[in-house]
Amino acid sequence: MADSIEVRVSTREVIAALERLKAVSQKKALRAAGTSGARVFLKGAKSKVQVRSGLLKSDLRIRSRFNFAGARFSIGTSKKAKHAHLVELGTDAHYIPTPRGSPFTGPGPNSGINHPGSRPYPFLRPAFNEGRSQALRNVAKNLQRVIKREAARGGLR
Repeated sequence: MADSIEVRVSTREVIAALERLKAVSQKKALRAAGTSGARVFLKGAKSKVQVRSGLLKSDLRIRSRFNFAGARFSIGTSKKAKHAHLVELGTDAHYIPTPRGSPFTGPGPNSGINHPGSRPYPFLRPAFNEGRSQALRNVAKNLQRVIKREAARGGLR
């Protein structure tokens, strides 16, 4: 089960423009553009998430990774809100055994609880579907701005 949504953008023109930038400028441009697009998804996810304690909403974060192939931005949680995928996708009915010696242990060796499951409350997928075009516009606008600025500074190869 995935607990985040990723977006990868690669078009010939963007790649060609980024290749002309120096290595340091490339990473700055990718980070600025990717983060601007990811913020759209983060804002949408935070507005759609079901709030009980507020932990999941406050724990949603933008993560970025850079490697030889480019950049990857994702919206997910840190280790605090481990239940994000259960809220997004729901759960099936399942049996929860109680540990030996627990005050909730009933008579017999197979005592436990039959959990009825929970219905899904999707927040990442709807945020992605609704914000996709705005995020791509933000990425394109931000890349244009950074490339023009670096060209003016002489950051092109």
